[in-house]
Amino acid sequence: MSQLVGCAWPDGVVLAADRRVVLEQEDGQQIHSLRKLYPLGAQAAMATAGAAVGIGVSRTLSQVFRRRSAAEFEEIEPYVVQVFRREYEAFVHRGHQWFQDHPEAHRRSYLLLAGRDSDGRCRLAFYASEDHGHPHRGVRVKGVVTAPRRLGLETLLYQELQQPTRDRLLEAVMQGMHRIRERDDAVDGPFDLAVLERSGFVFWTSG
Repeated sequence: MSQLVGCAWPDGVVLAADRRVVLEQEDGQQIHSLRKLYPLGAQAAMATAGAAVGIGVSRTLSQVFRRRSAAEFEEIEPYVVQVFRREYEAFVHRGHQWFQDHPEAHRRSYLLLAGRDSDGRCRLAFYASEDHGHPHRGVRVKGVVTAPRRLGLETLLYQELQQPTRDRLLEAVMQGMHRIRERDDAVDGPFDLAVLERSGFVFWTSG
C-alpha cells in the first residue's frame, strides 16, 4: 500500500508520498508510477493512499483550487473531504460486485491534508476509511502522521519537533521514505515532497 508522511509545526509543514500504484485488471495486476501529492492553491496540499480513484479526485480538486482565489485551510478542508467522500462512495458502489468477488483486495483508504489556517498556523488533517463502505473519519493529529503507521519514523519526527527546523525535518522524512522502500515492496519511488514556506508550498521529486 502507498506510504504517506506528514509533519507539521507552527511555522511549516512537510508532506511526502510514494508513487507506486497497483491496478487490478482482468488479466492480472499492473504496477504504475503515479503522483499522489497535489497542491490545493498556494497554501494547501493533499495526498491520498489506497484505491487509485483518490488520485483522480486529487487532480480534479487541484485544478479547482488553481482557478479559485486564495482560500484558507478552514474553507478548504471541509470542501475537499466532502468531495472525496462522495467520489469514494460512488467508486465503491460501482465496484460492489468486484469487491465481493475479491475479498483479498485492499480496503483501507487515507486522505492527508495540510495548509495554513486563518491564524497563520500550519496544520495537518487526516481522514481514514478502514473498509469499503465505511466513511472517511477524521483522526486527531498531533503534528505527525504516517499512513500506514511507521512507529519508528513517527518517534524520530516527534523528537525533531522538539526544536523544529525545516532542513532537519525534511531530511528525516526523506530518509524515512527511503528506509520504508527498502523494507516494504508495496512502497516505491520516486517520492513526491512538499514543504509549506512563507510564500506557499514548494514541490519536488526525490528518487
